[in-house]
Amino acid sequence: MTSSGFDAAGFQEDYINVAGPAAQVVMAQFGVPASVGAAQSIIESNWGRSRLSTADKNYFGFKCTAPDQPGPIAIGCRKYQTEECTPNCHPVDAYFRVYSSMTDSFRDYGRLLTTNPVYAPAFQHKDNPDEFARLIGRRYATDPEYANKVIQLMRNWNLYRFNTGVGGDVNGDGKADIVAVVGDKLRYYYGTGDGGFHFHSEGGVGWDVLTQVDLGDVNADGKADIIGVVGDKLRYYYGTGDGNFHFHSEGGVGWGALSKLAVADVNADRKADIIGVVGDKLRYYYGTGDGNFHFHSDSGAGWDALAQMSLGDVNADGKADIIAVVGDKLRYYYGTGDANFHFHSEGGASWGALSKLAVADVNADRKADIIGVVGDKLRYYYGTGDGNFHYHSEGGAGWDTLSKLAAA
Repeated sequence: MTSSGFDAAGFQEDYINVAGPAAQVVMAQFGVPASVGAAQSIIESNWGRSRLSTADKNYFGFKCTAPDQPGPIAIGCRKYQTEECTPNCHPVDAYFRVYSSMTDSFRDYGRLLTTNPVYAPAFQHKDNPDEFARLIGRRYATDPEYANKVIQLMRNWNLYRFNTGVGGDVNGDGKADIVAVVGDKLRYYYGTGDGGFHFHSEGGVGWDVLTQVDLGDVNADGKADIIGVVGDKLRYYYGTGDGNFHFHSEGGVGWGALSKLAVADVNADRKADIIGVVGDKLRYYYGTGDGNFHFHSDSGAGWDALAQMSLGDVNADGKADIIAVVGDKLRYYYGTGDANFHFHSEGGASWGALSKLAVADVNADRKADIIGVVGDKLRYYYGTGDGNFHYHSEGGAGWDTLSKLAAA
């Protein structure tokens, strides 16, 4: 593969705003640091302006293995004339992969890196994007400066910010999904990225014993898991990415004291943590990635005024924030990554009409959005990244039958 050039203009942030979330999907599914995937796509697609990327949604310049063999993700092959130097340069016909979406192109990139053994050493450094890029670059491109170019892009554009997030969604496609308790069953609705949520499945028994439920990526595998309170115990179910959640463990004491429970990655270590309200205090338990949560701190006062509470990355800084309903108002506290949440703003009206509240990134723009139940309808408000949420749509029927609602 060869790298494309790129120049400076006003379109870079626009490309980063779509490539970053696509790279996060790859990170969740395959473990490739999102900053590396985004940077490589910039090089290989010339900031999304190459003919391959604009015409064929091919953001990494991948060729077909044969004219009629696009691989398991691409939908076809297209012939282009290119140049080959062996060592004398001459024109050749080459067949490049065609994809149905940017996400599929990025997924094929993740699949390639994880299935080709030459890249295996890089995956020992998933938490060190620079070293990951160095090890990938040795085999990915002939340009001896390729890895340095990837690293420079990550640094110049702070692509590292895409390596953190508040947790995975249910099916790993980067769009928020809904899990709900209806009667004693667990119900799963997959999100389409535009505020629509479609019924997928319902199953299991005994889910009505959970007095509180939330979703978060407990084990850092990119798939949402369930944390619930049953009596005085905390229960953990791991998600398999298809709407199924399997019991893992139950333990601890005193969890019944939490009047509110929310799950997200508070400290940006990619493992879900718990924020709860106990009395009028806010309590933080950090997650260890195996279903255990350890007490860290109690703080503040007046938190019992919150009628509803949920966690999400409101300002796209990779740290969980709090969104809460207080009376008829919506309140936003920004998280600092160390279990502290500072009041930012309160506003709006009629937020008290929401019988259920969940916060997640519905439209995959890295800014948390709000899903709420009003009457028997599901309502979607999109977030602008500054604590403001604007009404988008309301639809469906029968959503008032949900006794618990969680989104991720």
